[in-house]
Amino acid sequence: MRRMCSLLTALAIFAAAGLAQAQTAPGIGLELNRIEDAGQSCRIYLVLDNATDANFSSFLVDLVVFDAEGVIQRRIAFENAPLPAHRTRVKQFDLERLTCAQAARIHFNDVAECRDQSGKRDCAALVWLSNLTRAKFTQ
Repeated sequence: MRRMCSLLTALAIFAAAGLAQAQTAPGIGLELNRIEDAGQSCRIYLVLDNATDANFSSFLVDLVVFDAEGVIQRRIAFENAPLPAHRTRVKQFDLERLTCAQAARIHFNDVAECRDQSGKRDCAALVWLSNLTRAKFTQ
């Protein structure tokens, strides 16, 4: 029994260390931080954490919003630049004529355009997601 408890403790510590490492790995964190109804719209707050050495002059995120039945309700692309190296930015946007109850899942589809000081890049692989809302946030 003692051996089993030691093993479970070691596994929990290892898993926590791996999660912490994944969250701080170089890349761009995209956190769905808050969604709230704002009149006839659903207001979405995203926190972008640029943990890279790159200063992005363009970072156009493509999102798709699904309802509870899995039906696409909206597709939206929005610019998040400037996104300086090793900085965090908070962005908000409204999904007009769509309530937050209709936004059951928000899917990160792609980075439609990404440009840093070296030029145009493919940045989708840099993105890792986190979520603090009741809606699902998928990749």
